Amino acid sequence: SSSGVPQRSIMYHVKKYALSIVTIVLIVGALVWMLTLSKTASISIEGGGAYRPATEYQQIIGDALDKAFQNNLKLSLQADTVEKSIKEQLPEAYDVAVYAPEVVITTAKPFATVLQESGPTMAMSDRGRLVQEVAKTNIDVTSLPTISNKSGTQLAVGDQLFKPEEMTALNGLQFQYTKGGSQVAPVAYILPPAPREIHVQEGPYIAKYSLQKDSPIAQQFGALRAVQSQLQQQGRVPSEYIDVRLASKVFIK
Repeated sequence: SSSGVPQRSIMYHVKKYALSIVTIVLIVGALVWMLTLSKTASISIEGGGAYRPATEYQQIIGDALDKAFQNNLKLSLQADTVEKSIKEQLPEAYDVAVYAPEVVITTAKPFATVLQESGPTMAMSDRGRLVQEVAKTNIDVTSLPTISNKSGTQLAVGDQLFKPEEMTALNGLQFQYTKGGSQVAPVAYILPPAPREIHVQEGPYIAKYSLQKDSPIAQQFGALRAVQSQLQQQGRVPSEYIDVRLASKVFIK
């Protein structure tokens, strides 16, 4: 009949428009999915390794992303703010880069464990920062040197214990003690009340070192070994210390 043609035409256009709407919805949905940032981002830990379980890193990253609605979309992601927030929660991280959907965390290598008379034992990075309580870390600290806190100041995770130039000297001193494999037991450092110096337990006495730039650590260590050799030949053992902070002038007590 003549009325059947218009009805078929109307149904055809309805189906056509419906299909177009469905297609548009699917495309928009796909775009939203592609642009939406997953809260379970891919994590890469570089440098000193993972100090924490993956789930803890994931939680910290998720919390940082949740602080602003813009972080739900890749195009409006506030990467700098997110990176800063993550670093504030991770003392072991000295660099964080957010590349949606990947987060790259670069951690500092562990250097020593810091012992305290009262308070937790903490891991210190090779950048001089106290990064985590040893009881909570995933890092193997059994072979690391120790630093006994005798400074009179209570230390906490997040504290910057040594400045960069002091850590350069301390890393150099660690190299002197361990080169050639002659040092079997971990080096036992002592943090004294005096700033910019470090002590090392040498049996019944201590060796006093300066961490200042004007006193090269290799010269101080060389002076210590020379004096120890002389004392051994004389059959003498210091009762308290050998002070090599000046290198060119050694004090013995």
